[in-house]
This record gives sequence, C-alpha cells and structure tokens, in this order.
Amino acid sequence: MQIVDPKIESQTPPHVYDAGDMKFSRIVVTGDVIRTGFNQEKPNQNVNIGWLYRMFGPVLSQAASLPVSILRSMPEDGFDIRKFYHLCNFGLKPNGGNWAQIFDADTLHPEAAEYLVHRFQDALVFGLEIPPSFCKLFDRNAIPYIDLTFHPIRYAKELTLGIRTNYPPALERLPAFGATEAEHYVEANIFKSNAQGSVPDLAPGALLAGQTIGDRVTIRNGGFVSLMDYAEEISRELSPYDVVYFKRHPLVRNDHDIIRFLSGLPNLKIIDENIYDLFCSGLISDVYSLCSGASVEAKYFGLNGHTFYDSINNFRELDDCSGLDESSVFTSIKGWSLSAGWWQYVLGLSDTAPTFPPHYSSQSPIRDTLKQNWGLKPHS
Repeated sequence: MQIVDPKIESQTPPHVYDAGDMKFSRIVVTGDVIRTGFNQEKPNQNVNIGWLYRMFGPVLSQAASLPVSILRSMPEDGFDIRKFYHLCNFGLKPNGGNWAQIFDADTLHPEAAEYLVHRFQDALVFGLEIPPSFCKLFDRNAIPYIDLTFHPIRYAKELTLGIRTNYPPALERLPAFGATEAEHYVEANIFKSNAQGSVPDLAPGALLAGQTIGDRVTIRNGGFVSLMDYAEEISRELSPYDVVYFKRHPLVRNDHDIIRFLSGLPNLKIIDENIYDLFCSGLISDVYSLCSGASVEAKYFGLNGHTFYDSINNFRELDDCSGLDESSVFTSIKGWSLSAGWWQYVLGLSDTAPTFPPHYSSQSPIRDTLKQNWGLKPHS
C-alpha cells in the first residue's frame, strides 16, 4: 500500500497528463529500492528516498495538482525487497553482488517486471538514482520517469543535480536550463578565493582519489570493478611521478584490500589531507581515480584529471554525448529544481518559461537538508 501524505495529496479529482503514448494521473517518489549495502541484505536507500519525498513532494503536487506518494523498500509502502529478489531468480537474496546483477539488466524476469509495472502504472516516476534496468522497463511500458542524481562537481556552495527523463516535453525543455562549464570554472575560482585551509606539508606529486565501495557507477557486466582491476594501468601511469598520494574517500573505511594492493607501489603514500586543500595547494599536478568525481573536479582547479574507468553517468556539459539516447543524458540543474513553476514548464503543463531561479533563505537548501558535504569544509 502506498503512503500518501494528506497535506500533499490533491483534494480535487486528478488530471491526466499525456504526451504521445505516455500518460500519468499521479506521481510516485522513489529511488533505487533494490539497492543494499555492499555486504548486507537490507535496503540502504530508504532515508534518501524519504528526503526526496519531503523535499520535492510538495513542489510536484503544487506543479501538477496530482496526488504524490512515496515508494520505499518497505512492505508498508508496497515494495518487498525480498519478494522482488525472489521473483528475479528463485532463491536470490538481496545483497550488493546480486544488486549489481539486476542493476543494468536488459530485461527482468517476467514476474519481477510485472511486480514493478503494477506499482508504477499511470504514474510519473520521480526517483533518485533509478536503476537502469528499471528505466528500460519503464521505456517498454510507456511509463514516464524523472531520474535525479548528484552531480560529480561538489565544491560549490550548493549541490548540482543531474536530471534525465524519458518524458517528451521534459526531454525538449530541460537542456535550456542546463549548467555550463563556465559556471563550474567560476565556482572553482570562488572556492579558491575563499580557501582558508593550510597548505599541506607535502612534496609535489600526483593524487590518486579513492571512492565508495559498491558504488553504482562502478558496476559493469553484473559485477563491480575496482582499482585492483587496473593494476597494470595504474603501475604504468603512476610510475613516472616521484610521489603519488592516495586519499581515501571520506565516507569509506572498508577498503582494506585496495590499501594492501596500493601499498605495493613504491612511490605511493597514503594521506588524510582534505582533498580540496590539496586541489588548492599548488602541489598536485594530476588527479587519478577509478571514476571518481574528483577527477572531474580537477580540471576546474587547473589540474589534469584522469580516470581508469568511464562512469556510467553522462552529463550534457561534461561528456561527449553524441550518439547517446537523449533519455540517458543528465542535464545539470542549479537552483531551479525546487520551483513548482519551473516543473510546470519542464513537464509541459505550462508554456510560461521562468526567467530567474528562485531565491531561498538557505543558499544551499539541497546540501543543507541532505546534510552531506563529501569532504567540503563548513567554511567553504
């Protein structure tokens, strides 16, 4: 059973919006309901989905005058993660490894697909990091979706959202509001001008940035890739430097296998300095990673960014998106996403295009309510 907040639910009979084969008369806020911790069986995205619902549910309800409900990985919301994994493959248990197998599958077991479709029929799906396998299923069943992710550039005062969709009006209108590379450079200049961190007492060298274990962007062919899969490339690329500093991801402390692997490199030193202090120090020339956002951010601080593996996420202003399906490309959105009027326009419910993003009492409402800094210091 889906939960509908009576303060959000429309009190009038719902409209039915349609564009071609796609139509919706309700909105479901959800996310990666099948994701678990790396070595755990319990879902780990319910808190993020709850945040998404509280933050965007009222905005979407105001924009579309439709009931807005939440679907977390909870039986009381109408989704039982163990049942879903059972339907995917008899006896399959929820865990990180099995999540990776389902994450980007082209098709799902018919009973599992039916289980999902039933929960999203006639709805606009508004989700945070929807699994690609779900998006493919939605495409085949003409279910419209809006998929959000967090942009890899995270040094600005406010977090930027990546938004992609398969809904035709939004596909057409979103790109006009996308952030540009020029904005990323300006934000980096502001950051450097405001930097108050001390210069680390280190010799000049390169930086190898770690990332979270079991990250969705490291899934390939039903499994996870890690730095250890690129041992030859790492040895070849990093050997010319006198010293290479490895900075662990600030949220990770279970990367012991990677630490043991990297400890075998003669020029590698593990450090714990703040990554943005390193970016501003003048000591680092190159930033390497598996596919971390740190390698993306490096460019805007005048550093050379390198990755050993291409992220599954493509952003309109960052990547060569030619030849890609438009529904797979994220448009980078700053400031607009909490405006009901903006969503009305993007979804084709109004032809009045907003001209200026709204201003709020908080300069960073998404970062503040999410309570996530990813290494950004409070003074920054």
